[in-house]
Formats: sequence, C-alpha cells, structure tokens
Amino acid sequence: LATYLDDQVRAGTIRAWGIAGELPPSGSDAHRLLAAATVIQQRDDVFEGAPRIVPDKAVITFGCLSRALPALLDYLGDHPDAAIRWSEQAGMDVREDGTLAELLLREAVRRNPLGVVLFSTTRPDRGPAAVRAVEGSEDPAEALAIRAIVDEVTQRRDPHERLA
Repeated sequence: LATYLDDQVRAGTIRAWGIAGELPPSGSDAHRLLAAATVIQQRDDVFEGAPRIVPDKAVITFGCLSRALPALLDYLGDHPDAAIRWSEQAGMDVREDGTLAELLLREAVRRNPLGVVLFSTTRPDRGPAAVRAVEGSEDPAEALAIRAIVDEVTQRRDPHERLA
C-alpha cells in the first residue's frame, strides 16, 4: 500500500498521504505503514497522553474539545466551588461561555506546536474567537493551570468512569 501511495505522490495525483485515528501498536502491519507515511492525524485529549510527535512527519491533531470540554463542564456542574479555584489558576473566569474551550484550544496548540490543530463547532460565530484563542498559547503559567485542572478532575472522578 505504501508503494502505491508513494507512486501516487510522484505522479502528482496526491500531495501526501498518512494515517489517521488512534496510532497502531508497534510491530503491527499498520505500524510499519506509519513509518512510511508523511502525515499523521491523531486524537488529542488532555485526559490522555500528549499526541505523539514523530520526527519528519506532519502531525495533525483533532478532538481537543470533544471529550475534554464536556468532562470539565460536568465536573464544574458537580463541583461549583472548583470554578473559583480554576479561574484563579487560569487567570480568567472559567464560568464565562467559551473560556474552557479557549483554554483547551491553547493547550492543544502547546501540545502540537509545529503541527495543525483541527477543531469544529456547530456555531460559526465561535470561529474567530477560537483563532484568537490560540494566539496566546505560550504562557507557561496557563499551561500549569490547565494541567492542575485536568489533574483535579482525574483524581476526583470515579476511577471506573470512562470519559465520553
């Protein structure tokens, strides 16, 4: 398959090819395909390990909001006292609409600094705010705040509960 895809690149039919989704386990046929790919697209979720950055590969991440944002909002619903603590840690009011999404988008950019971070929304009016959100992604204090928030949610939730 890799040979065929490389031939298509040389012929100009496609610009690049890669794999998407969960990365394959070492030793599998799919993992060998990964070695030949030029692009890797993978899920990024702050409740799981950082995305795998592979040298000499273009890395595209997706899903930074899909699981994490509902988990954080649910947690705040169950622990309203956390909003004050999180707001102090992050330096912004996490109760305001869009603030947690903004923090998660910036964290996704920090986790994939040289790649592409995909996100989607059902509200097009949020697009410009999302673009502005990633402009301040270098703040180390904010990165520590996000990590502290994620750690708190991870430690306090039921260990048998799986994030959606």
